[in-house]
Amino acid sequence: MVNEAGAWDGFHVPSAPLTPEQIEQAREVALLREEATRHLSLNSLEFAYRSPMVGTLNALAAPMSAFVVEEEGSLGTVEGRVTFSPLFEGPPGCVHGGFVAAYFDEVLGMVQALSGRPGMTANLSVNYRSPTPLLKPLIFRAKLERIEGRKVFTSATLHQGPTLCAEATAVFVSMSAELLERLIKIRQASE
Repeated sequence: MVNEAGAWDGFHVPSAPLTPEQIEQAREVALLREEATRHLSLNSLEFAYRSPMVGTLNALAAPMSAFVVEEEGSLGTVEGRVTFSPLFEGPPGCVHGGFVAAYFDEVLGMVQALSGRPGMTANLSVNYRSPTPLLKPLIFRAKLERIEGRKVFTSATLHQGPTLCAEATAVFVSMSAELLERLIKIRQASE
């Protein structure tokens, strides 16, 4: 759903003229999203607040602003922008690789959500290409590559300016609405 500020589930939705084909694709994706979230008893934005990586309620998170990026021929693209503080240091002056992997998981999870089939990470593979600097603006760019049955395939890159710091691929496995509801109830019962 798009709110008054032009955001959908925490993502900025840019306004641009759409072709009839893009409008039809958007309708199909909207129906898939509705089906995937119809059974949820929890506001979908709650995860964005609670997220251990980007949640605004998490004092240790390095909040990442994430936006849906419109690209011709793309199934879905999300761009995340973040600057890591020294709290995330691994090697001197660099972001710890574990945090890089965790943020890849987060942005890849955001782009897989565009498939309308919420799922869990089945596989995440990260290739580190150069040190990721602290205190510098970084850009994660994630793409929805393809869907095969319950599997959603994604890829992403991490850049600091023109420098490729890391790249990742992930496979997500879609969950049934019933499983998602059950997990939410388990969490609510433990609060």
